[in-house]
Amino acid sequence: VLYKAPDNSTNSTLLIQELSERRMMEETAAEGLDSKPWRRHRFRPHYGATTEQPTTGCESAVTAAQDAWKNLILSISSTYLANGDFVDVAKKGIAKYYGYDIARVLFKPTQAVEQPFRPTAKGALSYFVGYEAAGKVDGIPEDKGFAIAAGKGWSDVMFQNDQISCWGDIAFAQGYYFFTNKESGETIGVEYSFGYEKYEGHWKIFVHHSSVPYSP
Repeated sequence: VLYKAPDNSTNSTLLIQELSERRMMEETAAEGLDSKPWRRHRFRPHYGATTEQPTTGCESAVTAAQDAWKNLILSISSTYLANGDFVDVAKKGIAKYYGYDIARVLFKPTQAVEQPFRPTAKGALSYFVGYEAAGKVDGIPEDKGFAIAAGKGWSDVMFQNDQISCWGDIAFAQGYYFFTNKESGETIGVEYSFGYEKYEGHWKIFVHHSSVPYSP
């Protein structure tokens, strides 16, 4: 786990702002005094379209794609908690935002060991909704359902970009994203890398790597 919010932390935007302010103060300190990775790098915090103004059209497209992914995870989670058809929400979201229909997708999720790579939409679905929900034919036994927090649900998702890099119709982003558990209120952070390709006017994910930060 990268970061655990204090028990009384209920606003992830304030959490990221706090981290940013803390980082600015610590940038004046000698390098190496603090091992926390989010304090050793210069980030471009992404609080959403209403609070951040990206500098290029491509960056705007990437942050919009991140908002869409965030909303997909929260929609899957809220639909699950409301006893709705969250599997259908996940299927439609994967089809819309991932490029399984146009390219080979390189998806390496965080909580996957037995099958760490998910080159198919069915594998991605199993990861997001869990083995039981995906079905024994298409599901992968190790999957607990990341998008539903293994049954507890998420209340918020926050992106914090380290870098966004664009080449024509290809874009990449890396940084941290933070997930707030709806049941416990705990916020955790994970490192990510995303690759996007613009296809018929829409940016689709063809690279998604997510991992827990290295801890020596």
